[in-house]
Amino acid sequence: MKIIIIKATLLLHIIPLFEKVLDDYGVEQREDYTPSAIAIKLEEFLKASFDDYMLIAALLAVAEQEVVLFSPVLKANTEAVGLETANGYYFFHGTTEDEDLEASDDDHEDDLWYLVNQVIDEESYQGLLKKCNQYCDLWYEFWNYQLAN
Repeated sequence: MKIIIIKATLLLHIIPLFEKVLDDYGVEQREDYTPSAIAIKLEEFLKASFDDYMLIAALLAVAEQEVVLFSPVLKANTEAVGLETANGYYFFHGTTEDEDLEASDDDHEDDLWYLVNQVIDEESYQGLLKKCNQYCDLWYEFWNYQLAN
């Protein structure tokens, strides 16, 4: 039941905001877009964790940390191309230093680690650490790909 709630929350939270960002950028041919191989690897790695409450919470916490590093730069670049960032996605994400907005990226990660702390035990620690490190490695590849292309 918990996994279903997490999946539903992910879909309800991420997809509408992401679609709005794409709308703002004027991206119309979404079905023709082919994700990079590393983007597909990241997606598959995360989806493979959906049946493991502790793992999905940990990987989402890792993803929050990975994305928050780049969100201020992405916001600045979005503004630089003339798109408004005072509402929508950037009102809630990647702007924790903007006191006039309601960003809560730091809280997202903290909440997720709190969930992990509630269920982790000594036997699970090494396996979870390994999976989180693998996910970090994929993010490293992803960001390098983004910077190079």
